[in-house]
Amino acid sequence: MRIRFILHPSDSVGVDLLDDLCQFYDMDLETDSIVIGGWVMEKCGGIPSVGEVVRYKNIEIKVVKTT
Repeated sequence: MRIRFILHPSDSVGVDLLDDLCQFYDMDLETDSIVIGGWVMEKCGGIPSVGEVVRYKNIEIKVVKTT
């Protein structure tokens, strides 16, 4: 199974708790981040660029807009 998210600042996805995502999809992420957006920034090494895609195991997150 492949999980794909598209992050947009007007959506709440970026501020959703990472723990909730992990529990819902029964996965374990080694991170100090609390929210999904923080984890994406951690993986990108900073604020991601529009169009940037973060891939981790079966997760794909694409950034469509930043503010």
